[in-house]
Amino acid sequence: MAAHRSWLFVSFFLLEVLLLEAAKILTISTLSTSHYILMNRVSQILHGSGHNVTKLLYEGGDIPDFRNENSSYQIINWRLPEDQQKTFDNRWHQLIEEFVYGR
Repeated sequence: MAAHRSWLFVSFFLLEVLLLEAAKILTISTLSTSHYILMNRVSQILHGSGHNVTKLLYEGGDIPDFRNENSSYQIINWRLPEDQQKTFDNRWHQLIEEFVYGR
């Protein structure tokens, strides 16, 4: 019985070692500076742990020039098409206007 338990232990150990791989992780920061800083730190920690991290960075957000810093992971910049950006901006302004007037 002891040999069976040791074989079971060895098989679980080998299974853990063989399946231990890095994950491919996509992080997204779209809204503002605080979200960018948080996701930047999360991406750094994950990349430091050996994961393959790619960051999707929305160029239309209110993010200052943090984009110029050197990062160890891949960053992909993206932007909405013009017509969708205009629609988004119109809806955003309507939402802010209603919020300000307390509706």
